[in-house]
Amino acid sequence: MKTNVVILSGNNSNAAMNWSKIGKVVSELAELYQIVKESEVDLIIVGEDRTDLPSQVAVKIRRYNGLTDIWKVTVGSFDDDNIEKHYDGSFSIEIGEKGITKKVTQILQAKELLAQYSIIARSAKMKLIAETIHRIAPTDVPVLIVGQSGTGKELVAKAIHKDSQRESDAFVAINCGAIAEGLLESELFGHEKGAFTGSVSKREGLFKKANNGIIFLDEIGETKSDMQVKLLRVLEDGTYYPVGSSNAQHTNVRIVSATNRDLMEAIAEKKFREDLYFRIGVVKITLPPLFERKNDIQPLLKYFWRKEDRKSVV
Repeated sequence: MKTNVVILSGNNSNAAMNWSKIGKVVSELAELYQIVKESEVDLIIVGEDRTDLPSQVAVKIRRYNGLTDIWKVTVGSFDDDNIEKHYDGSFSIEIGEKGITKKVTQILQAKELLAQYSIIARSAKMKLIAETIHRIAPTDVPVLIVGQSGTGKELVAKAIHKDSQRESDAFVAINCGAIAEGLLESELFGHEKGAFTGSVSKREGLFKKANNGIIFLDEIGETKSDMQVKLLRVLEDGTYYPVGSSNAQHTNVRIVSATNRDLMEAIAEKKFREDLYFRIGVVKITLPPLFERKNDIQPLLKYFWRKEDRKSVV
């Protein structure tokens, strides 16, 4: 991926290393403004002796690209709260040219992962989630995604599918909380003709359709005890029974689940099986709400604004 890095240097910023090896070096804030107006800047590095890029100036710069990372070079100690407030992070000049080059590469790789997974964010928490997806997607372990409504649980599930060995096969999603319990079993496992009133023909379930791919069980915490037992059997050996059939079927799927509930609380209340919880949550990804990652508000606003702009053009 071609990247655009700009270094806002100061009187001492070039003393320790040759910043021009990393990106374009500028000394005037006006020149930096001009660059961000004319091109997509991925990363701005602020020299350790620059004090003219406070949070309000960073906000103005990001009006052109809300995903621009701004990092501060530091020497010795620094005010953590001040760095968090003004910038995306900091790194020490004392780690040397090789170390700083490696750090810049890590920052850009994290941004690339977010873009690859269509995650609009620049916060450290979402970068960590993108790195987790990258690490576990190629495996076949079950994943449990936890987060409030609107935090992007299905987006994460699709990212896992996109980066998995099952990418060429189906991604099938179902909201377990939106379907009546009696119908959910039929939706998931299928049914035989005449299995219940209205079943005039045989029907394949979603586990059959998702064979060799990924099935995404959204709001799995809303399922009842009987359904949880059947899901546990599928997780154990891939076996299930269509409604009205005594013949076992087999499926080879990877299960990714999601919930906005506290399942440990549900377990304590005997509303969710503990053994199923540990089966579906071999890897657990917790999505933070937006108020815990305020750095993502501006890029999200920019993204949706541009999206609406494109609609109005059409």
